[in-house]
Amino acid sequence: MKTRGIRTGAAASLPDGVRIREASPADRDQLAEFIAALSPQSRHNRFFITMTRPAEPVLRMLCGTPGTDAIVATSADMIIGHVMVIDSLTPAGLRSGDAGIVVADAWHSRGVGTALALTVAARAASRGVTALTADIRPANEQALSLISRLSPHARITRQDGQLHAVIPLGTPIKA
Repeated sequence: MKTRGIRTGAAASLPDGVRIREASPADRDQLAEFIAALSPQSRHNRFFITMTRPAEPVLRMLCGTPGTDAIVATSADMIIGHVMVIDSLTPAGLRSGDAGIVVADAWHSRGVGTALALTVAARAASRGVTALTADIRPANEQALSLISRLSPHARITRQDGQLHAVIPLGTPIKA
């Protein structure tokens, strides 16, 4: 069966010892350390500002709050990646989710981002979300590559100097 979006039942292979799990308030301090350890470019690509430590309200949201799905990737019990989706309704009344993802610099190009993206897409689709959206810096080639690999039908437009992606979620695949 062909789909025009991310195949929400697809699985990614993970490097040995890497686990994907839901984030929780217990992750607050480790998430702050994870973000502080990112390169300035990775922090700027994810948050669009230069900072070393997120403000407390941002940390709470990164841990998952009502209406926010937050997932972490860990290795040896250390956070090496994070993705979150904030659900909303489009003007047409469809469920949409605004997504943000970041992977520790040392773990780039090892499948962690792909696994996080597929996990959060499947979870979003199970909540009735029909598309994910993401704002991307034009220089963020890794994010653009991830989107093109997972959803060749994504629509990317330029808005206010940034790129805005609309990534359709495909029909869930039965296991």
